[in-house]
Amino acid sequence: MHVWPLSPRVLGDVVEHRAKIEFVVESGMELWYRIPHLVAESTETTAEPFLIGTVFAAMRRGEPLHIHGCVSPRLLANLEEFQTVWSRWRPDLYHRVEMYASEEIEGPAGSRDGACLTFSGGLDSCFTAWRHIQGRCGRRTEKLAAGVLVHGFDIPLREPETFVRVVAQARGILASIGLPLVPITTNFRELGDPWEDAHGAALASCLHWMAGEYTTGLIAGSHAYEALRLPWGSNPVTDPLLSSGRFSIRYDAAEFSRAEKAAGISDWEAAREGIRVCWEGRHKYRNCGRCIPCVATAVCFAVNDLPVPKHLAVPSLEEGVRRLSTLRLSPVVVTRLGEMVEHGRAQGLTAPWLDALAECVEQPRLSNGRSREERTARAVRKLVRRVRRLGKPPASPSS
Repeated sequence: MHVWPLSPRVLGDVVEHRAKIEFVVESGMELWYRIPHLVAESTETTAEPFLIGTVFAAMRRGEPLHIHGCVSPRLLANLEEFQTVWSRWRPDLYHRVEMYASEEIEGPAGSRDGACLTFSGGLDSCFTAWRHIQGRCGRRTEKLAAGVLVHGFDIPLREPETFVRVVAQARGILASIGLPLVPITTNFRELGDPWEDAHGAALASCLHWMAGEYTTGLIAGSHAYEALRLPWGSNPVTDPLLSSGRFSIRYDAAEFSRAEKAAGISDWEAAREGIRVCWEGRHKYRNCGRCIPCVATAVCFAVNDLPVPKHLAVPSLEEGVRRLSTLRLSPVVVTRLGEMVEHGRAQGLTAPWLDALAECVEQPRLSNGRSREERTARAVRKLVRRVRRLGKPPASPSS
């Protein structure tokens, strides 16, 4: 597998950085990132975002990766460990491969001592921005300088108008604390990597375009330490392994639950009233008020006895919880909702909707997202497929 960075080209008010990817068997493609012109002026020519962006594609295919550009030796070393972790987590899908670069040089540090963060306008990213701006991270407090919002992840490339509206909303939130927003567009998802696994690398590859200016990139943590979901694309184990010698990637705020994050931004009005968590609704620039992310985020505020932000558009907690009870909930959602119930009880909160939520979480059919019979059958099918790939006959049921 070869990755050939091409010359950047100007497309109106953005600069497109692109690379040609050649696979051993499949037809090739181009991976590209479009960055605002003013930001791109300080972006050094580097192949590191392309290397991070293609690591999962190489592991899935088991193809050695040769990137024809300049790469940090520290990043190459980190990616060896990154591959080890993912190949141990998911040996059925990922394999360690050799990685080569045409040139290995540790580039100079960013021109400004500061950090940028991924900023979607959701609860996690708002909390990360607010706690650093307020200096609530002790010695780990970073001097935030910019937020990065990506088009092509939760908002499809075919919806440019939606992204324009989301940028305006996110820009308004960050403007209230004096931070600019940098919109980046990429076709990363056309690589076809499983999004639940690859989204951390996708975010890090975008943040690395900011390495010419800043020294640190923050990825807002989606899970707390006590409730880590592994394997999961963004996590405190593998996110730091996407760092180079000059630019560090950090998984931020893993010591806080989502309920604690909601309490943490309760005094930031712009975020509280502009929060955007919905990706399932028809209009992705606003919250639908009906999906799991919308209702669960409303519960995050309610278990702290805080008003539910109107922007979440949840009609009532009673109606929201009633709807949750009709849905098939994944294990991670069940775990998070259970944490909400415990948090609310610990706060001494009593309410009919909280009792209903506790009952919803305790329903056996929801506890693991599937019945025991379904889970057993699925595990057997997976085992048979794995054995067949090894060229051996499947074991008998008794074994």
